[in-house]
Amino acid sequence: MLLFQIFRCPWLLITVLVPCYGSLKPGFSQLQRGHRLDRKLIQSFTEVSFLDCVTECMVTPRCKSVNYFKGANYCEINYENKTTAETNYMDSAGWVYSERGHWPKELAGACSNSTCEINQTCKHKRYSEENFFECVLSDCGIPDQKGINLNTTRREDAIGIRRRIHASCSDGYSQSGSGQLNCQSNGEWKYNIVCTDIDECLSNPCQNGGTCSNNNGSFTCMCAHGWRGTLCNQDVDKCQSDPCLNGATCINTPGSFNCTCDAGWTGIICDEDINECLDNPCQNGGTCSNSDGSFTCTCAGGFTGALCNEDINECLDNPCQNGGTCSNSDGSFTCTCAGGFTGALCNEDINECLDNPCQNGGICSNSDGSFTCRCAGGFIGALCNEVLPNIALGKPAAQSSTFLDYKAAYAVDGNRGTDIVVDMCTITRGGDTNPWWRVDLQAVYNITFVRILNRRIYQNGKDTSHWLRDVTVTVGLTESDVNTLCGYFDGPGTASQLVVIDCPTLPQGRFVKISKTTEHLILCEVDVFGVPV
Repeated sequence: MLLFQIFRCPWLLITVLVPCYGSLKPGFSQLQRGHRLDRKLIQSFTEVSFLDCVTECMVTPRCKSVNYFKGANYCEINYENKTTAETNYMDSAGWVYSERGHWPKELAGACSNSTCEINQTCKHKRYSEENFFECVLSDCGIPDQKGINLNTTRREDAIGIRRRIHASCSDGYSQSGSGQLNCQSNGEWKYNIVCTDIDECLSNPCQNGGTCSNNNGSFTCMCAHGWRGTLCNQDVDKCQSDPCLNGATCINTPGSFNCTCDAGWTGIICDEDINECLDNPCQNGGTCSNSDGSFTCTCAGGFTGALCNEDINECLDNPCQNGGTCSNSDGSFTCTCAGGFTGALCNEDINECLDNPCQNGGICSNSDGSFTCRCAGGFIGALCNEVLPNIALGKPAAQSSTFLDYKAAYAVDGNRGTDIVVDMCTITRGGDTNPWWRVDLQAVYNITFVRILNRRIYQNGKDTSHWLRDVTVTVGLTESDVNTLCGYFDGPGTASQLVVIDCPTLPQGRFVKISKTTEHLILCEVDVFGVPV
């Protein structure tokens, strides 16, 4: 075998690149071609150096990596790189793994630019003006006959020209011939094996309606809907693709599926809306509106709920006004109104004055839900049907001056007579130009009105009743301060007249004072009316 090496020949004094014809032992002359075709080990040889191993790989296009066993000087050339190697070069105890890309191309010498085919080996030539290498056919390549199985090669089989290997037919093929393959000198295989395809479809391997198609050495099943697998014997879980719509539950069955629809939907995949309104689900006059997968009830007044079957307790919203009492009923309510109001919600005022409730001349004033009576003199009470007591009767009285024995107490003695001689009225002296009379009520009242009973005509016909004029009535809390106005009487008075003086502001006080700015204050009886404070 002609090789170029960096080699120190015995007859050379210097190291040069020369064709070397000496013994290559223990070099490439000891190369033994490989024993296997499994794309892991394709060549092995013994008694070589690591450099020999690497260089042989560099000149062999098929080589990807080497395993070099240092103790045995043994080299393996690999079709492929180790998938378990961490790097492209690993030096472990007893062996070295190295990939082709880890080495400099120059190790191959002139073969670094080789154009040799995969089944050729690059060999160095003698010096020439054209090429420094040549491509030599080294084996017949990988057998490619249809259906052939190379996993049954024997230990004595080897790759190389005029070598042989053994093979068998792959599954799906029937074999004829010895199975021996010879690599001829022209680089072509001579086959003593024929692999004939077996038509597996004849045995109907495809299940559940699957269609069988025969292939070289095999067959293919095209499965019916709902099945999968090599033999169409595996059920497809159709529920994985969520075929059921609108929230339905999918239940897988052999070769198919079922959908359990939610309320409001129907159809195989629950895509059809049910018109629930056809069954009139809305109660108590409610109106039904259909929608996708559901319906809505618009309830009549007084009802609520999905089906309008729940009564609304309107009384919770206190609809009855002005103190009315609410009573709930199915779909409605009733208001029982407080006095003074009417209407469905007790929001309409009753004009009680239309029935003239105020008695004894009282004047009625209507208000929301009620009325007020303004009573005439001498009467009190909500309806003016109670006689107002005279709070001045028998109480201590005083006056600015006294004529003869006509003292102040005579005006509150209860005597309703108007003859000043017989009935003893109170009279101030002549010359008293600012006469006054005052009563102590002995408690504080809001004064409503005061009545003055005037004198009668003298028996001789003389009439002095007109002296009752320019009268002012005032009220106070103390004797020294009786200045809060109650009212006036301009006069002149008439004989036996009962003069009523209203106190519209209801002045508050213990003392009531009657005064005038002319002589002779004559009072036959004084009545004071008021409300205790």
